[in-house]
Amino acid sequence: MADLVTGDEWRKCVSWLIRCKLISDDHRVNASDQVCEFVHLLRDGVILCNLCNVLSPESIPSKNFSQRPNNSQFLSVKNIKAFIQACNEFDLNPDDIFMPNDLYELEDIGKVLRTLSKLSRSPKARQSGIEGFGISASHNEDYFDLADRYSSFEQIHAYDDYGENDDKEEEIYEAIVYQRRRTLPSITDVRNYPIDELVETEKRYLELNLKMIKKHFMDPLRSIIPKDDFESIFYMIDDLIKVHTELCRDLINAKEQNSSIGAPFERNKMKFTVYGYYCSNLPLAEEVLQDLMKRCEVYRQKIQAFEVKMGEECGSTFPLNEILKVPMQRSLKYSLLLDTILKKTDSSHNDEESIKAGLNAMKDLGNYINEMKRDTEMLNNIKHIESSICCFDMPVNTELKDYGRLLMDGELKVAEGTSNDKKTRTIFLFDKVMVLVKGAKNDTYKYKGAVVLSHYSLFIENSSKQGRPWTFCLRLEKKTDEENAKPECFKLYARNFESQGRWQHAITEAHNHTIPMRAQEKGHDFLMFSYKDPTECSFCKRLLRGAFYQGYKCKKCEINLHLECVNNARKPHCAATIASDTHQNITTVRAIADFPTRSILENGDSNTYLTFRKDDVIQVIDRINSEWSKGTLRGQEGLFPLNYVRSVSFNFSTISKFKNVLFLKLLTKHIKKRFSIK
Repeated sequence: MADLVTGDEWRKCVSWLIRCKLISDDHRVNASDQVCEFVHLLRDGVILCNLCNVLSPESIPSKNFSQRPNNSQFLSVKNIKAFIQACNEFDLNPDDIFMPNDLYELEDIGKVLRTLSKLSRSPKARQSGIEGFGISASHNEDYFDLADRYSSFEQIHAYDDYGENDDKEEEIYEAIVYQRRRTLPSITDVRNYPIDELVETEKRYLELNLKMIKKHFMDPLRSIIPKDDFESIFYMIDDLIKVHTELCRDLINAKEQNSSIGAPFERNKMKFTVYGYYCSNLPLAEEVLQDLMKRCEVYRQKIQAFEVKMGEECGSTFPLNEILKVPMQRSLKYSLLLDTILKKTDSSHNDEESIKAGLNAMKDLGNYINEMKRDTEMLNNIKHIESSICCFDMPVNTELKDYGRLLMDGELKVAEGTSNDKKTRTIFLFDKVMVLVKGAKNDTYKYKGAVVLSHYSLFIENSSKQGRPWTFCLRLEKKTDEENAKPECFKLYARNFESQGRWQHAITEAHNHTIPMRAQEKGHDFLMFSYKDPTECSFCKRLLRGAFYQGYKCKKCEINLHLECVNNARKPHCAATIASDTHQNITTVRAIADFPTRSILENGDSNTYLTFRKDDVIQVIDRINSEWSKGTLRGQEGLFPLNYVRSVSFNFSTISKFKNVLFLKLLTKHIKKRFSIK
């Protein structure tokens, strides 16, 4: 039996992590009485790698670990191994360092705590000035059933976000963009106050952040630093300046003319999608900037001098890598600002519906940005996995990412056909395929096979021995139309009942992603589809989210849908109509005049028409003919005349045709650099 520490020793470690500023005082793990919360915090290895860099900067380069393992066992264990390797640099005795399974499989949490205690008091860690913590070894039954307790805990909390808000980023944002009013608003001014705040902070953001980046960094550095580095660091800043110059003008006009303050956000939502690319590129920008300043003293001195110059003009001096994060902060503020304005707007006010529409547009944008960031990290992770598999022969011009997102990975025992010979395999489950590999040397794997999931049905297979480890079986049986054909199958044996349940859920989810339930009942033929440009769902009109396989396209009528909207899809439209609409590329129009429907209704017309005012934004559903279209506005559906509107559909190429291609180029370069791929 392993040596264990007393049941509350882990709290001392939590206090140490707070002193290291890796978690905040109000972090949920600090308020919890469950050791499972603590284990969950450590188990993906991210906080451990960041811990080493707090105690000794650059002890684990960022390219050597994943900041978002996304519940991947492969990436989590790799992070833990990176931490263990770094412990050697702190001169810890090998006997004092835990093994990966001690943490990931919860085989000896006591030893994990002892390692962290030793690390905290090592001479190198003490140089950081952060007080360490000590523990007293003993045997304690509180840890005996931890694996079982954590298994239940994990089912509930598997997708909790334990990330911390960066107070420093918020502080920098406020210093640059936010300027507090010296006097409180009067009762009559209560609605204008948040409107003023929105307009004034927009001016400051444009002038003191975006334009200052261009003036003090981009213009002088363009001819100095390598072109590839320049494009990576300042990716899309020029485009953001264009977008916000227009937005700032629209907001000022709306305020001065007392027109709707929400309309510019609804109208320009598609232009704001550049933030998805900008925010997804930030980790790469930061890494390239850090590498640039490290490898060349001249570059470092020039950039620091430009930081001082910008600080003299703006009133506060901040490092460039922090200044580049302000746009991400700003993009997430719009929904908060509009929500405040909406709360101060009376329900009878003419602008209420428009503000709601603008707020919904910015909430949609926030979801879009978050999914783009997650998917960019997912693509990094998938490429990392692909580079770790030897003898992996895929079809020509095919990459692992072409099989969808990674849904789950881990160790199972696998038997093929009627054989009872169970072989230990690591499984990588994607939307479309299940890849089977065998562990090899130096954290690599040998490819052993793949299962195209759409060709197989899933069954739960009970066993008389069920209850013992590795007896919880799932069976994948190949579909066939042949009578009396001997079925091809794979039997997958999980360690325990909970693991079996998670794999069953993940495989079922993969099946539904590939062939959405009820889609064929509607007469559609949907395919998971990757969209090059930002695209709205044909049903709910919200953005399709992510960096790849964002939604589903029907091969018959070409409508585009979220997975959750597939069940709501109407039967396929006329192919000619859809083709016409696609050619016209109109999804959103803006009214150029009020449209009075009273005269039409008085003539006894039985059709439903939209009533709208100038500058209302209408979502187009269908093109009826050269004079009329059908659309939706504020939840109402009806016909409207085309001569009363003009298109405001966003053609992504109007910002920069090459930007999407550049993003993929930068991402590919980043992945190859991070994982040393030639």
